[in-house]
Amino acid sequence: MAAGYNKLDHFLSTMPDSSSQRLMIAFARGLEKTGSLEEAVDVADSYGSINTPSVKKLIDREIDKNLQLSTASGNKRSIIIYDILKTIFASSSDSTIDVSQKLGIPPVYKLNYSDLADDSSRVVQLVFFYGDKDGIESYANFMGMFNGNSDWKINKTKEWVEIRSTKGKPVWIYANLPLDNSKGDDPDAKAQEHLIDFLEAKNLNPSVVIHRGHSYHVKYTIKQLPSSAKIVILGSCGGYHNLDDVLRRCPDAHIISSKEVGTRTVNEPILKSINEDLRTGKSVEWIDMWKSLAAKFTGPEAKERFDNYIPPYKNLGALFIKAYTRAMEKED
Repeated sequence: MAAGYNKLDHFLSTMPDSSSQRLMIAFARGLEKTGSLEEAVDVADSYGSINTPSVKKLIDREIDKNLQLSTASGNKRSIIIYDILKTIFASSSDSTIDVSQKLGIPPVYKLNYSDLADDSSRVVQLVFFYGDKDGIESYANFMGMFNGNSDWKINKTKEWVEIRSTKGKPVWIYANLPLDNSKGDDPDAKAQEHLIDFLEAKNLNPSVVIHRGHSYHVKYTIKQLPSSAKIVILGSCGGYHNLDDVLRRCPDAHIISSKEVGTRTVNEPILKSINEDLRTGKSVEWIDMWKSLAAKFTGPEAKERFDNYIPPYKNLGALFIKAYTRAMEKED
């Protein structure tokens, strides 16, 4: 739980070193003995939340030890689990390691325009908004990126808005309106349903899907994720914990999510960067993009908020799930 909300270092600092060491050793042991991947994914997520080198070294040693024991016993599932963890942990601090090639998973560092474009060379995006106060404000901020911008043309209907690029590559963005849901009749949910029906009827398959809203809404977004999604942005509080559900629907999705409080001040710059890359036909290069974005969040509070956002190549839990799924398929 502490790792999921980027508080693991603080949690460990509240106990004696001997206790924190025993806890982390126990945390990384016996991951193959459970019937699910939950514990292994927790370990992967936790590692990405740790900033204390001594704690990381402790976990590295324990992973190595368990990998050796697994190899000696010939336990295939255990070998796969610990070998993947060792690889993704090493790659998190060593950019020379090509984790995609090493683990046999699709590229995690970038997506070309062609990877996201449909048969008509369009990139289609789908954005989910919800009809509460936060959703209405979020929608207004979102539209601020396009209103009065000659690079984009806006067409609004009763239930959704269509935004198309007017220059460069064809990028089509569809977002449902955050219709007021305070009366309990869920017009926002109906707008989402009707928008999805429209896209399916027009054979428009979104490759970028964006959730805008509180964490208690994210389950509704995930339920409606199209399998065509290649980039999924969960810019909501707690969105990071939903990666397993996302990958069940979109196995190769690049996931951007927040560990703690999602904020419009971070969401908008991320979306602007992605949209500009797509409109100009560039590849979406996550490492370069994140470096550029980080330079914009220099104050302590701003930096902390930005650091809560996890880019696809640092989403160790998602990388683990992808690699494990493919490794077990090979075993079958």
